[in-house]
Amino acid sequence: MPASQRLTDLPLAALCVPVLILGLVLASSGFDLIPELGVFNAKRLLQPLVFGASLIICLLNRPLRIAFAEQCARVPGLVSICCAVVFLLGVTSVLRFANPEYGLAEIALLGLVLILVPVLAACRSVAGTAFDRLALFMIASLGLVVAFTELTGLVAGWALGTEFGFEEMLVRFAHPRFYNQLQSWTLPVLAAIPLLFGSVRKRLVLAATLVGIQWAIVLMAGGRGTFIALLLGLIIVAALARPAFKSWPRTHLLGALIGILIFSGVLGGHALLAPSGGNFVETSVGRSMTHSTGRTYLWELAAKDAMANPWLGAGPMRFDCEGPGTRPAHPHSFPMQLLSEWGIPAFLITAGLFAWLAWRVAKFLFSGRTRPGAERGLSSLLAAGILAAALHACLSGVLMMPASQMMAVVMCGWLLGLTSGNLPSHREALDKPGLTRLTSVIMVAGLVACIALTKFNVSELRQYEARIAELVKAGPVQPRYWQHGRACLYAGY
Repeated sequence: MPASQRLTDLPLAALCVPVLILGLVLASSGFDLIPELGVFNAKRLLQPLVFGASLIICLLNRPLRIAFAEQCARVPGLVSICCAVVFLLGVTSVLRFANPEYGLAEIALLGLVLILVPVLAACRSVAGTAFDRLALFMIASLGLVVAFTELTGLVAGWALGTEFGFEEMLVRFAHPRFYNQLQSWTLPVLAAIPLLFGSVRKRLVLAATLVGIQWAIVLMAGGRGTFIALLLGLIIVAALARPAFKSWPRTHLLGALIGILIFSGVLGGHALLAPSGGNFVETSVGRSMTHSTGRTYLWELAAKDAMANPWLGAGPMRFDCEGPGTRPAHPHSFPMQLLSEWGIPAFLITAGLFAWLAWRVAKFLFSGRTRPGAERGLSSLLAAGILAAALHACLSGVLMMPASQMMAVVMCGWLLGLTSGNLPSHREALDKPGLTRLTSVIMVAGLVACIALTKFNVSELRQYEARIAELVKAGPVQPRYWQHGRACLYAGY
């Protein structure tokens, strides 16, 4: 390697971005990074810092800048205009109110997710299979870290003769469901281990075991939405990606069996070693799976908000501010959230964009245009995780939680990068210098948003303790932006 070659021109730079984002998800899932803030708020505080660092790396690295420009060039102009209109509607809606800061912060985060997706796609395009192996290794490590935490809690509870309850499950998350949201994104891709690291029996067993551990956690937490979304996602993608389907079903089938066995063993051990009764069994196998936990009522409220404010909605981050009594911070459905808070036009445009994107992905998978071998199966597994997360977002706040937003960036960018080959041709970007300048402006705008969010977060946290002391009187924790997410009650602080 010539001594004159700059570090920022090495493919290593393309691997730094997934390491930053997945590293934060991994570290915050195993440790209290800022104990005085709590696990949810620490993730929210660090999220824009990691996004900003990722954008800086992309700006400083020429191959990444060109690859990012090429990814942006793949987006049809009409789609770009529609996205801009949706965000303009959201900003216009929230600026009607006296305290728009939290609504603007949420809009900025959603915008950053959209910007970071082609950044990750550029990283995959430049780094190739090294990106695949690194990302899969870190996702598998995440599953093992969380599983170890769960096992430690169970064993400690049995040894001390205390109950291991629902509140103790997945303690590095503000709520066990927030890890279930991550599983919607990541569980399918664990079956790609034999594809990327060699299809030998030991790696097949390892992959099936990791998949089984994650299924056991889904069952332990009683994650109905995750279970349904994953099942549908895997079945639908398997039907579309028929050539690729042959490469991974046995891993998932064996993993499901292992998951059931692990879960059965946990229940048997719990019955023998834990105190009688208790919250753990009641919230897993003893939990009723035939009701919506009040979601249909929340969706009815969201529809009423849209009817009362059809053009601009009730305002981003203001679902809990409308109507009598105290609502949850969001309606537990991203489509209904858009309808309620952003208005009918924004909802319809977004639905159209999603339908277009789903059609493009389905056409890509069904046609079998993915390259042969590992990338074919990997593409279908990533698509299954993304579809599962999209379905889960219709039942929960998947796109609102910091860890899930970061995983969305990685998984969507990963699939987008796979569809464009290993290395960028540079041709289109080099032929259009204006394109690279425009995309650089987009990245700088994203970096400005990261700085503004960080400044806002630090300012808000200065009054965090006084605010929380009042909010806990209003009802239970309702995470949305912060762990106590009722932004409409913040005005007095």
